[in-house]
Amino acid sequence: MAGLAVACDAPKHDDGHAAGHIGRIPPDHKRGHDHGHDHDQPNEHDPDVHANEERERCPSGTWCPEITDAKLFWVEGAEEDLRCPKRLVANPTVDMPVGDPRFKGFSRSIDMRAELDRQATLARRNAGESETCCYDWLDHCLGRPPLTHAGALVPPAAHEEWLARAQLEWFSVASFLRMARALARRGAPRALVAAHLRAAEQEQVHAELCCELAGVDPSALPPLPELEPLDDALLLREALVSGAIGESLAVGEALAAARHSTGRTRETWLRIAEDEAGHAALGLAVVAWWTARGGPGQLRAQLDELHAAGLGAQAEQVLRRIVTPVLEGLEAPPPARA
Repeated sequence: MAGLAVACDAPKHDDGHAAGHIGRIPPDHKRGHDHGHDHDQPNEHDPDVHANEERERCPSGTWCPEITDAKLFWVEGAEEDLRCPKRLVANPTVDMPVGDPRFKGFSRSIDMRAELDRQATLARRNAGESETCCYDWLDHCLGRPPLTHAGALVPPAAHEEWLARAQLEWFSVASFLRMARALARRGAPRALVAAHLRAAEQEQVHAELCCELAGVDPSALPPLPELEPLDDALLLREALVSGAIGESLAVGEALAAARHSTGRTRETWLRIAEDEAGHAALGLAVVAWWTARGGPGQLRAQLDELHAAGLGAQAEQVLRRIVTPVLEGLEAPPPARA
């Protein structure tokens, strides 16, 4: 793979718009279809929403819609049970206004997957709700996919585990480069901007290591997405959600994987864990700098929104132990002078 160009150039459009994939899933990742993969058939790369440890880390929940609403997220042609689609995938074309009771408790992430909960569905049917289907849903929250106002931008799912990981690491490069540009435009300390450029280079290394384990050339990775510039709200949200929280969770994931690996695979996981720990601290540094610069109001609003949306157990721990103390420190009155 050619060397990564890590420059703080302004994007092509300074009018608030960028060319390319803006606020949407990349091509070929529409309603769960990806290069011949049928999401209705279980495979090792889809989250197991019933048993996987990811459920403890990532946003998850239950949703019991009517059949017609469930089919908005149905992969066409997939199997049914009890007249309900057995598996659901995110569909960013569906309008889900906040407060709409049809989608209460349901994910708005574009990386959502859901499986039919047959037992809960039967319980509802026995209670007289003949058109109800119940689902367990889970959002992937590993790695650092760039955020847009429509949700997380993720690459097409891959059949091979390490290639899928490589794609996520590769998209993280775009996330860090965009953050570096946004910080530079807002007069952030040079050291903070430079740290994001180093993080982008580290993510490129991660992608190349994952490609090596997948047995593919890094040139197989898709082009970096061209992202919409970060406005103030999205800057803070990406630093908080993808950075301080997401990277902290990625450290735990990588260390857990390293414990069950050997050789080159173990070395790769340990390298990823070490770098992601620094990236988590970097996200928290942006949160602290931005909040000290503009006041705690935006951060408090973001935290309230996250709590309302529901987080996995480990994400809640990160908020409580790491992010909340930063906010409390910024809101505290200055110490009295002697």
